[in-house]
Amino acid sequence: MELGYRALPISQTVRENRQKLRDALEAEKGYALMTKLVASIDCNSAFCTVEEAIPCIMHGGNGINEKIVMMVLIEAWESCSTAQEKEQLIKIVEDYINSRSFGREESKAQWKLPMTKEKELETVSFTAWTGRNVIEN
Repeated sequence: MELGYRALPISQTVRENRQKLRDALEAEKGYALMTKLVASIDCNSAFCTVEEAIPCIMHGGNGINEKIVMMVLIEAWESCSTAQEKEQLIKIVEDYINSRSFGREESKAQWKLPMTKEKELETVSFTAWTGRNVIEN
């Protein structure tokens, strides 16, 4: 719905749509700030608050959570020397997240580690509360 308001094309995947919306919101925020600064008539109105300079504290926190998870995953992925070790790592990570972060041992979630067609690790993307949940667990 938000993509339609901004006349942005809708993609096949939720991840692509989410990224398009994030980019659009960030551009809108930057545009609003730059418009305010350009329209300033004196030094006092040319300054902006910290809240205006930081696009969104929640997204910043989520980005930090994603970065922590990705750095751990990359380190583990690069330590795997065979395809079998990488498959085992995928299984362990998915099982851990599905049984501890997004579900329980009795009722596992269905989250999958994002992989490219070439079986390489892709960027992990979480919503704010799920990213925090992964880090806490």
